[in-house]
Amino acid sequence: MSQSISLSFLKAQEIQERPPRKEKELLFSYGIAPFPVFFHMEDKTSPNGGIFSFQDPNIRTYNFIEQGSYSFGISWKKRKKRFRLLINHVRLKIEETFFGGEQQEEKHRYTSILCDWTRTWWERKHMELYSGGGIGLGINEVSFDRDVFEETRLHLPFNITAVGFRYNFQKLSGFLDLGWGDLGIVTTGLTLPINPKK
Repeated sequence: MSQSISLSFLKAQEIQERPPRKEKELLFSYGIAPFPVFFHMEDKTSPNGGIFSFQDPNIRTYNFIEQGSYSFGISWKKRKKRFRLLINHVRLKIEETFFGGEQQEEKHRYTSILCDWTRTWWERKHMELYSGGGIGLGINEVSFDRDVFEETRLHLPFNITAVGFRYNFQKLSGFLDLGWGDLGIVTTGLTLPINPKK
């Protein structure tokens, strides 16, 4: 009897000392108003007060007819920390109207690898609040249809998550992030477990 109690005690102690299991997930997300949108607005004024339509000093009108940030990757969590390795793709299409009425379409395709880290600072049974940030490396493919011009430039992506909310369902999780960077001002997505808890 005493021997079985000792074995049970040693087994329980071994489980307690065992390092916490890393929760691995596949991640898919979409964000609006990524940082490159505001980068292309620099030194320009907005006569209409709109966020996606403005003019520069050369009397050209810019209109964002397509913008968005798409991400796919893997995340893993250990205790309160979550690490994310993402492939991020930002698509921008800008319609430029010149003073004489001529139009030009400008396209930007940002493709990058982004390493992101967050820390959970509030947690309940199914809900989490967290903050964090990350950096990466990528390229920007630029093209202008009017000038038949194409160029590839170096791009240094970043992301700051001011506050993120996550809800854990039984077989998947959904999240909503508010922040600043290549993932967007507002980012929403889903995660699917690779090694679900038993």
